[in-house]
Amino acid sequence: MRPAATAVAALALASLVAAPAAGAASARDRPDTPGPLDLVKVEVGQKETKLKVRIGVSSPLPRLRELRPHPAFEKGKAERYLCLNLASHSIGRRLYCPAGDTRRDHVAVGVNVVGKRGIRGNGSVTAKVERSKRGLVLRFGLGALGIEPGKLSFSAATSWYGPACVPKGSRGATVCVDRAPPRGAVKTRIYPVRRVGCTGLGRRTVRSGPARHKWVALTFDDGPSLYTDDVLRILDHNHVHATFFQIGQQVPAYAGLDRKILAHGNELANHSWRHATGPGEGDLRHTSDVIEHATGFRPCAFRPPGGYLPSSTAAAAAALGMVSVIWDVDTRDWTTPGSASILHVATSGGRGSIVLMHDGGGNRSQTVAALPAIIHSYRARGYRMKTVTELLGGHYVLEEDKHGHHRSWNPPARKPAVPIPREGP
Repeated sequence: MRPAATAVAALALASLVAAPAAGAASARDRPDTPGPLDLVKVEVGQKETKLKVRIGVSSPLPRLRELRPHPAFEKGKAERYLCLNLASHSIGRRLYCPAGDTRRDHVAVGVNVVGKRGIRGNGSVTAKVERSKRGLVLRFGLGALGIEPGKLSFSAATSWYGPACVPKGSRGATVCVDRAPPRGAVKTRIYPVRRVGCTGLGRRTVRSGPARHKWVALTFDDGPSLYTDDVLRILDHNHVHATFFQIGQQVPAYAGLDRKILAHGNELANHSWRHATGPGEGDLRHTSDVIEHATGFRPCAFRPPGGYLPSSTAAAAAALGMVSVIWDVDTRDWTTPGSASILHVATSGGRGSIVLMHDGGGNRSQTVAALPAIIHSYRARGYRMKTVTELLGGHYVLEEDKHGHHRSWNPPARKPAVPIPREGP
């Protein structure tokens, strides 16, 4: 394809063409452009709360460090970029351009917002990346991208300059550009995901997970609170998930946030009704009932307040089908020791560690401040951050509609009329 004055406008404002709504949708282009970024296929699909993007080129793919995360997109300007164009009601139109060094299996992807006044850079998100000789696979968290259920259109565009792009007899540099599909965009659909519970955890007590993999679980107690949304925003930006052990009486005021926590791939768990020591079965059941009523998710994990787990409480959790989860790394962030101390202790874990932090119960600004560096430290050492269910080898139970797509869930209009039983005489 020859460069044209309308190349960027066509990329950003292209009309939609129909594509299959189920599974991955693809856009194709024949090999027709010199240089190493000749697009031949772009495939976009959803897996639970993740967006998987596969991009194929006809020649060996250059190093991502040679590409720009925030191109100028100016007419006639020689630039090197590979950008995915996504458009939906929740994000408008945005270009996502991977660039820079890959850190193990992750890469920074520049975010560029398309508006009436042009295209402007707007930070970056992290994506999991797999490279091959002639392509790459990117995996984003839908929450990190801000994409909500509904229609999603996509296309891709590339630009390259170099000897291969200079026609014979030409004295000046010429830019090679390509896009897939050649015109318009492909439309697919993002479906809501409703996790309703989990399975495969057993009825036991754990203080850490198996050491088979370099996995850790970041966990947050005593929420939901005003700090929970800050924690979620950091998790989303860094494309990691965590487990939130929640105080039941605080859930109704944050029901919308809890649904967002689940929709973004995280886990909710039971931390008793009001943080009482040694809660009984009625307390735990009521807490799980309230979480399920607010979100549709039945907790599979329980953490005893203060880590105190008498046999009666352990038996109550087991009777309700929950695994009791302690920890092996205690940041003691509730004492507000400073973000540097929280970072030092939180990153001392190893294979299978369960890291205890707090998103409620007091001022948690130090925990929020330390969290990005905690994530970076584990990731730089090759660790992956999992929910407790994932760390322990369990699986989530999903509710699906008759077409096999994940179905959204609307909570009941009325609050649950479930009185909490009295404990003791």
